[in-house]
Amino acid sequence: MAEKEEYIIEVKDDGSLNLRRIGDEMDRTAKKSTKLVRGFRDIGLAMDGVRKIAQVAIKPIQLLAKAVQTSFRFESTEKQFSVLLGSMKEAKAEVEELQELSAATPFTLDQFSKAQKHLLAFSNGLLRSKSNITLVGDAAAAMNQDIEQVAFWYGRAYNAIQNGEPFGEASARLMEMTILSGDARAQLTRMSESGASAADMLQVLNRDLARSKGGMQELATTGEGLISTMKGEWELAVKEFGDAFTEASKEGIEEMIDALNRLRTDGDIKEIAEDAKNLVDSLILVGKFASNLDID
Repeated sequence: MAEKEEYIIEVKDDGSLNLRRIGDEMDRTAKKSTKLVRGFRDIGLAMDGVRKIAQVAIKPIQLLAKAVQTSFRFESTEKQFSVLLGSMKEAKAEVEELQELSAATPFTLDQFSKAQKHLLAFSNGLLRSKSNITLVGDAAAAMNQDIEQVAFWYGRAYNAIQNGEPFGEASARLMEMTILSGDARAQLTRMSESGASAADMLQVLNRDLARSKGGMQELATTGEGLISTMKGEWELAVKEFGDAFTEASKEGIEEMIDALNRLRTDGDIKEIAEDAKNLVDSLILVGKFASNLDID
């Protein structure tokens, strides 16, 4: 009987010991889990703080980059006009005139620039005047059409008439956009067949487009027109701000180009890529090794 009691006591003692060990292990695990959760939480809070700081810091940089890009775009526009006009001085004067138009109308400088390039290209510069771009702009505004498209087809019609070539496609497109009336198109066709002069035909074309005189000013007073004008003014303001950083930005870009060229030609970029690949491979091996460890 005594042996049986001793055995029961020993079993109870062993069972209690095991339960205590399990309890202790659970406590340790819980403490580790708590520390781990706190660690992840602290990391998360730190990353959130870094993210917020980065957002605050990056906004001015983004605005500056936008301003410089806008300035670069306007610079490219002047270069393009210099090719069409044969002079950078003339190109700058042209852009300034278009800027004045965009400030008082619902079309942006970019839209006016594209339209004017069509007029210059199709007429070999003969259509270069404020009155002609205004004629096209008024017609486009009055009929709610894209000024670039109106300028393109007007320029094609002008070019065809001047050179005594068929202008049916151009006149048809202008009529589809409600820029040219059916009566005017029919009259131009009759004049062409009868051998009328290009000057007389162009007079009929321009007189018909002039039906929309004042279209840009009218549209500029609408809500949509005011928003468009505001966008144009904002673009000009951003451009002028970016002008102050243009030269410094060019120097920085040139230095970056030179550095990238050296990395590529010297073979350094390949070495950097190989080192990065080796580092990633090493991290993967460490990760696999760590995942097989039984860490207390």
